Amino acid sequence: MGTVILTEGFKDVLAMHAVGYTHTVALMGTNISKIQIEKLKQYCCKAVILLDVDTPGEVAAQKINHTLIDEGFLTRILRLPPGEDPDSFLKKDPKEFCRFMARGTTIAHPSEKLLIEACVIYPDVVCREKPFTELLTELLIQQDLPFQIPLHREMLHGLTGGRSRSFEEVAKQWRKKGNKELEALLKSNPQEDEGEIFLRLLILYMEKRVEVLIYQLTCRMRYETEEEKRIRLLDELTIRQQQECFVATYLERIWMDYFPVMGKCRTTYKWSPG
Repeated sequence: MGTVILTEGFKDVLAMHAVGYTHTVALMGTNISKIQIEKLKQYCCKAVILLDVDTPGEVAAQKINHTLIDEGFLTRILRLPPGEDPDSFLKKDPKEFCRFMARGTTIAHPSEKLLIEACVIYPDVVCREKPFTELLTELLIQQDLPFQIPLHREMLHGLTGGRSRSFEEVAKQWRKKGNKELEALLKSNPQEDEGEIFLRLLILYMEKRVEVLIYQLTCRMRYETEEEKRIRLLDELTIRQQQECFVATYLERIWMDYFPVMGKCRTTYKWSPG
């Protein structure tokens, strides 16, 4: 269960397929129907919305975005340069188009970005008598929940010893720019140390990643007709559900109130003793 790229017309689809984006489909307009959504659910749970850059296209993108979110999709609206559509942009500058698409088509929960930036901006934070970056790396490997964004995986690798020139450049930019959400989170919990707060971020990330994986497996089982494949999917689903229980043992100790990660809602985490 992967990602679909949604465009307006068939010319855009032909252009996208020509450069390897074969998971692109056309809406044949600026609306998405219930039938189209049900069909998409058979193959994916993430959608990149890539419509024309004009007022109707922007309005349609927002409407489709909200509809897909309500249907359980993870979404991202990808905005082309002014005056371009996928076909024209590709013909004008193929290399820049491919770079643009590579940057914009991976969808991850916002907690992933916040978590890796926290590690880079505050590399010396300790949690439970262990460097937080080390704890993070161990848990992601142990639970098979790697970061989805390639840059984030590269930065985590850099923090644990595999440093490169590109790592140093990105780390310098992130530290100079800072992260307002992260700063607000630290200020809203002055009674707690940074390690405990970063642990909340890690738990949130793990929870959302497992939720998506379970949703993907459930959708695949729903449409799988071969019995052997259904059995394998069921086994994998059982493992992920057990993993969800593992994460929940941590979440039971957390009370959510106000914490700036989700964008629309802001949630704070307070650690209860015990």
